[in-house]
Order: sequence, then structure tokens, then C-alpha cells
Amino acid sequence: MPKDYSAAVLADYEKKKKDGSLSPNLLDPKAGDFREDCLSVYRKRPKKEDEEILNLFFRTEIPQNGYYSFLEQTYAHQYKQLPKILAGKVSNAGLRYFELLAWLIDFQPRPSTAYYKSIYNDGNRTDDKVGDVDSLKSIEDKTKIEDKEKDFVLQDESSNENNEETTKITVVHKNPLISKKYYKTIGAFLGVFFVLIAAYIFSPKNLQCMYWTGDHYEPIACDQKVSASVIALDTFSVSHLKKISKRDTITTASIGKVHYTKVKIDSVDFYTTKGDHPTNSTKRLLPMTQYILDKYIPHHR
Repeated sequence: MPKDYSAAVLADYEKKKKDGSLSPNLLDPKAGDFREDCLSVYRKRPKKEDEEILNLFFRTEIPQNGYYSFLEQTYAHQYKQLPKILAGKVSNAGLRYFELLAWLIDFQPRPSTAYYKSIYNDGNRTDDKVGDVDSLKSIEDKTKIEDKEKDFVLQDESSNENNEETTKITVVHKNPLISKKYYKTIGAFLGVFFVLIAAYIFSPKNLQCMYWTGDHYEPIACDQKVSASVIALDTFSVSHLKKISKRDTITTASIGKVHYTKVKIDSVDFYTTKGDHPTNSTKRLLPMTQYILDKYIPHHR
């Protein structure tokens, strides 16, 4: 068992990916897939003890109307670091990302405090791990510190042997309690600072516009530069309008609910709900009919 919680979670993810026990959303996930999987997992196993993981990830208290309704209102950009972490593109990722991933893949034991406690109970915990367990209580964006710190003080002492000048190196160990407290204070300060910055950047008042990514709308600040057209924010479209890439999910029950638009004479795109065409506001998405279903998805259920 890896002694590092994040390494253990990633190892379990890779194992379950190979043996086919992962959710399809997590096999090659994009940010929006994590949102969908959160909804699915919470629907299947809404455990009270896991809500602390959601509190940590979303930096919020338990919503009054429950977490499922809260998760429905989250945006893809809130999960955008997770695909990068799985791809190995992020170093020193925050603990909250691994806690959420552990919940999604049903990693045990979780959360990290329970994981390290199990190592301790098995008799495999080292002195270095004491610092790790304590650091779990600090803010996710804390400054990483080494558990063993050494200050080297050079002291010139006269040698009584052969009357030669020698330099003696004395290793002075700092008090670990003082060092840990000092760095926790610095870490907490930096964590609060970054949380406030992130809260300002991603607060709803700063995300008053949106753009089409190719398969869904993403909210952004109106002055943010992207390679697509930026339009006024429509919260309904952000939450519900998505392009359907897996046509085998469209069935007879989708008639009137799924919408479509013609791309070419014999080609259409399907969308999850009504609205303007994402890249051509002069066109409206039309509700799918039995005729359209039979013509473009002939082997439907």
C-alpha cells in the first residue's frame, strides 16, 4: 500500500481502469464528465460521511436543499483540473482533487485521514507520516514543507591537536513543533489568499458571459479572450444545452425532448434541449420527431 494518499488513489484509478470496473465517464474524462459522474455517484451512494469530501472540494457547507441539487448547478470549469491530474500534467495538485477522485472511484479507506489512520494501525507508519497527517488539517493550497529541516552552523574551533585551525560543522535541528506551526501559519495565509482570489474570479458576478466549446456552453468573464464567440450568459443553456455525441443514447422516449438541427442535406446534430443554434443564432433547434429519429438513427431502441 503506497504511503502517500494521492499516489494510492491514482494507483487504484489505474487498476480499476484496467479491470473495467470504472464508470464510463471516467475512462477518458473531460471536465464535464466529472460533473456527470458526481451526480451519478451521489444518486447511487449518498453517504453522510462522504459529504465532508464535497464540502472540501467545493469549499462550502452542506446546502440546505441537499447536495444533489447543488451538484446539478455546478459548472464544468470547476472540475477542469481533474483531467489534467489524471494525465500527469499537474504537479503538487491539491488534496481536495484526490479526495473527490477517491469518492468517485469508491477508493477505500477514505478520506485521507482514515487512510493514514489505517497505515498507523497496521504498524507501517513512519515518523515522517506524523507530519503528513497533521498537514491534512491545513488548507489545500498550503506551502509544502520538508518534515526534516536542518540548519547548518559553522563554528570555528581551535584544535588542540597539532595546533592546526579546523572548521567543525555542527548540525542544529530546529524544534519541529515551532517549524510546523510557522509553516502552517504561512500555508493558511496563502490558502486564504488564493481562495479569495479564486472566489473573486469565479464569482457569478464576474461570469456574465459564455461561449460554446463545441459540445457545451462554458461561463466566462465578458472581457476574457477565447477563440469562440462570447455571448451573454444564459444559465439554462449552460446547465442543460449540450451536443449529443453518443447517438445510441437517443431512443423513442427522446422524441420531443431531444432537439436537432440540420448540418448538411443528409446530416443532423442532436442536442439535449431547446434553444438557439450554438454557432448560428439565426437558427432555432427543433424538437426531434419520429420521422427524424427513424431517418437518422435507424437502429434505435
